[in-house]
Amino acid sequence: MHRIGTRMLIGVALLVAGVVAFAAPHEPDTNGSLVGTWRLVSATYGNPGGKEIRDWIHYVPEGVVHLKHITPTHFTVVTYEAQSKKVTIVGGGHYSLQDGTYKEMVDYAMGGTLPELLGKEQSFTLRLEGDRWTHSGTLTNGQRIEEIWERVR
Repeated sequence: MHRIGTRMLIGVALLVAGVVAFAAPHEPDTNGSLVGTWRLVSATYGNPGGKEIRDWIHYVPEGVVHLKHITPTHFTVVTYEAQSKKVTIVGGGHYSLQDGTYKEMVDYAMGGTLPELLGKEQSFTLRLEGDRWTHSGTLTNGQRIEEIWERVR
Protein backbone atom coordinates (compact mmCIF):
# COMPACT_ATOMS: atom_id res chain seq x y z
CA MET A 1 0.00 0.00 0.00
CA HIS A 2 2.84 2.38 0.84
CA ARG A 3 4.53 1.77 -2.55
CA ILE A 4 1.33 2.52 -4.46
CA GLY A 5 0.80 5.75 -2.51
CA THR A 6 4.39 6.86 -3.13
CA ARG A 7 4.18 6.01 -6.83
CA MET A 8 0.90 7.89 -7.15
CA LEU A 9 2.34 10.91 -5.33
CA ILE A 10 5.41 10.90 -7.63
CA GLY A 11 3.14 10.57 -10.70
CA VAL A 12 0.98 13.50 -9.62
CA ALA A 13 4.10 15.58 -8.85
CA LEU A 14 5.51 14.84 -12.33
CA LEU A 15 2.20 15.69 -13.96
CA VAL A 16 1.99 19.02 -12.11
CA ALA A 17 5.64 19.79 -12.96
CA GLY A 18 4.92 19.03 -16.63
CA VAL A 19 1.90 21.33 -16.69
CA VAL A 20 3.85 24.12 -14.98
CA ALA A 21 6.81 23.63 -17.33
CA PHE A 22 4.48 23.71 -20.35
CA ALA A 23 2.77 26.90 -19.16
CA ALA A 24 5.89 28.74 -18.00
CA PRO A 25 7.82 29.66 -21.19
CA HIS A 26 6.08 33.01 -21.66
CA GLU A 27 6.02 36.03 -19.41
CA PRO A 28 2.53 37.36 -18.73
CA ASP A 29 1.57 40.95 -19.37
CA THR A 30 1.71 41.74 -15.65
CA ASN A 31 0.76 45.39 -16.00
CA GLY A 32 -2.14 44.58 -18.37
CA SER A 33 -1.12 47.15 -20.97
CA LEU A 34 -2.37 45.00 -23.87
CA VAL A 35 -5.25 43.23 -22.15
CA GLY A 36 -8.51 43.90 -23.96
CA THR A 37 -10.01 43.83 -27.43
CA TRP A 38 -8.24 45.48 -30.37
CA ARG A 39 -9.37 46.22 -33.93
CA LEU A 40 -6.98 46.44 -36.86
CA VAL A 41 -7.19 49.90 -38.45
CA SER A 42 -4.35 49.63 -40.97
CA ALA A 43 -1.40 47.49 -41.92
CA THR A 44 1.56 47.52 -44.23
CA TYR A 45 2.87 44.22 -45.56
CA GLY A 46 6.15 43.67 -47.37
CA ASN A 47 6.60 40.86 -49.83
CA PRO A 48 9.29 38.34 -48.91
CA GLY A 49 12.49 39.32 -50.67
CA GLY A 50 11.07 42.67 -51.79
CA LYS A 51 13.49 45.53 -51.26
CA GLU A 52 11.68 48.37 -53.02
CA ILE A 53 8.93 50.52 -51.51
CA ARG A 54 6.67 49.32 -54.32
CA ASP A 55 6.99 45.84 -52.81
CA TRP A 56 5.03 47.04 -49.78
CA ILE A 57 1.22 46.79 -49.68
CA HIS A 58 -0.76 49.20 -47.51
CA TYR A 59 -4.01 47.70 -46.26
CA VAL A 60 -7.00 49.41 -44.65
CA PRO A 61 -9.79 46.97 -43.79
CA GLU A 62 -13.00 47.68 -45.69
CA GLY A 63 -15.93 45.33 -45.30
CA VAL A 64 -13.83 43.11 -43.04
CA VAL A 65 -13.30 43.26 -39.29
CA HIS A 66 -10.07 42.04 -37.70
CA LEU A 67 -10.18 41.67 -33.90
CA LYS A 68 -7.47 40.61 -31.48
CA HIS A 69 -8.51 39.60 -27.97
CA ILE A 70 -5.71 39.72 -25.40
CA THR A 71 -5.63 38.19 -21.90
CA PRO A 72 -2.59 38.46 -19.61
CA THR A 73 -1.06 35.37 -21.27
CA HIS A 74 -2.96 34.50 -24.47
CA PHE A 75 -4.36 36.04 -27.65
CA THR A 76 -7.06 35.16 -30.15
CA VAL A 77 -7.49 36.74 -33.58
CA VAL A 78 -10.73 36.65 -35.55
CA THR A 79 -11.44 38.04 -38.99
CA TYR A 80 -14.99 38.22 -40.29
CA GLU A 81 -16.94 39.83 -43.09
CA ALA A 82 -18.74 42.89 -41.71
CA GLN A 83 -22.00 42.38 -43.60
CA SER A 84 -22.47 38.60 -43.46
CA LYS A 85 -20.65 38.12 -40.12
CA LYS A 86 -18.97 35.06 -41.69
CA VAL A 87 -15.67 34.20 -39.98
CA THR A 88 -12.83 33.76 -42.47
CA ILE A 89 -9.74 33.58 -40.24
CA VAL A 90 -9.30 32.49 -36.64
CA GLY A 91 -6.24 31.65 -34.59
CA GLY A 92 -4.49 32.20 -31.34
CA GLY A 93 -1.95 31.09 -28.83
CA HIS A 94 0.24 32.58 -26.14
CA TYR A 95 2.41 35.68 -26.11
CA SER A 96 5.00 37.53 -24.07
CA LEU A 97 5.72 41.21 -23.66
CA GLN A 98 9.12 42.37 -22.47
CA ASP A 99 11.24 45.50 -22.99
CA GLY A 100 9.33 46.75 -26.05
CA THR A 101 9.23 43.33 -27.69
CA TYR A 102 5.98 41.47 -28.30
CA LYS A 103 6.31 37.77 -29.14
CA GLU A 104 3.51 35.48 -30.27
CA MET A 105 3.38 31.72 -30.58
CA VAL A 106 0.49 30.62 -32.80
CA ASP A 107 -0.95 27.45 -31.23
CA TYR A 108 -4.02 27.02 -33.49
CA ALA A 109 -5.10 28.57 -36.77
CA MET A 110 -7.48 28.43 -39.70
CA GLY A 111 -7.49 30.62 -42.78
CA GLY A 112 -5.21 33.31 -44.15
CA THR A 113 -1.48 32.92 -43.53
CA LEU A 114 -1.87 31.91 -39.87
CA PRO A 115 -1.46 28.14 -40.50
CA GLU A 116 2.04 28.86 -41.92
CA LEU A 117 2.99 30.30 -38.53
CA LEU A 118 1.83 27.39 -36.35
CA GLY A 119 4.32 26.54 -33.63
CA LYS A 120 6.76 29.26 -34.68
CA GLU A 121 7.56 32.26 -32.50
CA GLN A 122 6.88 35.64 -34.16
CA SER A 123 8.78 38.60 -32.71
CA PHE A 124 7.74 42.24 -33.10
CA THR A 125 8.85 45.66 -31.99
CA LEU A 126 5.97 47.12 -30.02
CA ARG A 127 4.86 50.73 -29.59
CA LEU A 128 1.89 51.48 -27.35
CA GLU A 129 0.50 55.02 -27.29
CA GLY A 130 -2.75 55.30 -25.34
CA ASP A 131 -5.31 53.16 -27.15
CA ARG A 132 -3.14 52.68 -30.25
CA TRP A 133 -0.85 49.65 -30.58
CA THR A 134 1.67 49.38 -33.39
CA HIS A 135 3.87 46.38 -33.90
CA SER A 136 6.30 45.62 -36.68
CA GLY A 137 8.70 42.88 -37.62
CA THR A 138 9.40 40.05 -40.03
CA LEU A 139 7.35 36.88 -39.78
CA THR A 140 9.02 33.47 -39.92
CA ASN A 141 7.57 33.07 -43.45
CA GLY A 142 9.63 36.13 -44.53
CA GLN A 143 6.76 38.61 -44.76
CA ARG A 144 7.49 42.02 -43.22
CA ILE A 145 4.59 43.64 -41.39
CA GLU A 146 3.55 46.74 -39.52
CA GLU A 147 0.09 46.61 -38.00
CA ILE A 148 -1.82 49.37 -36.22
CA TRP A 149 -4.52 48.33 -33.79
CA GLU A 150 -6.94 50.47 -31.75
CA ARG A 151 -8.42 49.40 -28.44
CA VAL A 152 -12.13 48.59 -28.64
CA ARG A 153 -12.69 47.79 -24.94
